[in-house]
Amino acid sequence: MIQSLINLILPYTLLIGGLLILTKSADLVIQGSIVIAKKFRVSKLLIGLTIIAFGTSLPELVASIQAALADAPGLALGNIIGSNIANILLIIGVAAIISPMLIKENKFKTDLVFLTFATLLFSLLAYKNLLFKEFGYLMFILLVLFLIFSYFKGKRFGKDSISTINFSDLNDTESISTPILFTKIIFGIIGLIAGANILVSNAVSIARNIGVSEEVIGLTMVAIGTSLPELATVIAAARKKETDLIVGNIIGSNIFNILGVIGITSIVTAIPVSEDILKLDLWIMNFVTLVFIVFIFNFKVIKKYLGVLFLLAYIVYVTLCYL
Repeated sequence: MIQSLINLILPYTLLIGGLLILTKSADLVIQGSIVIAKKFRVSKLLIGLTIIAFGTSLPELVASIQAALADAPGLALGNIIGSNIANILLIIGVAAIISPMLIKENKFKTDLVFLTFATLLFSLLAYKNLLFKEFGYLMFILLVLFLIFSYFKGKRFGKDSISTINFSDLNDTESISTPILFTKIIFGIIGLIAGANILVSNAVSIARNIGVSEEVIGLTMVAIGTSLPELATVIAAARKKETDLIVGNIIGSNIFNILGVIGITSIVTAIPVSEDILKLDLWIMNFVTLVFIVFIFNFKVIKKYLGVLFLLAYIVYVTLCYL
């Protein structure tokens, strides 16, 4: 009896442990990279565009590659689609509940156009089952073009328009020697790989135990877990009423998830798309992205009641995944 209970609980415990290792390891990599970049006098703008943007998507990237290599491509695809849905409904919902969000849509018009294009391209490739190496390179090239565009946009709006994550202990790490910082980054990368391995293996185990598809676990448990860096960033930004950081982080993260994570994973190995994803979840991601874009263009303020609606919509979506 006790052994059966342990066998039942253990995969969930290990999955949570894997998520914690994954997010903490990403934190180590980002912190160490920022401080090293500062030591070598790299501009804050470039740090924000590369290390921060890529760093907060590291959990999705490593988990997706690990899932694809472990012959669980549904988990990889579900992770990205679920993360993009969670980034909008869950994270924007939480941010608006903490503090109403004042929208300055003129700063994000071109970014939203790029997000729309990336989402539609990904949806078309998924629908046609074309998520393999050649199109993976195409998505990665588009990501590089987006970063170049963002660099020049940052010069237009000023350095402060590109937000960076404000780690509370970052100033303390600036006095650490460069070899130690590189050591932290290496341990962070090792932690990312180990955490992703623990996460994926136990997510697959849970899916088999409860009789649901790997896609469902990817769309919910894994997606929420790998979105924790974005959630932590947005909560801190919401308390400081930094709406630009919140909106920019969500747009950038969703673009990185599609073009970066799916692009690189497709280069590593082809990603087959299941009928279940095509029937519902892909369309929900498109609809949620469209709602987000409409809100940015038409609402000057996203008030708390809208945040509650977003959060309730996410709870309904997760519940539907398991029905």
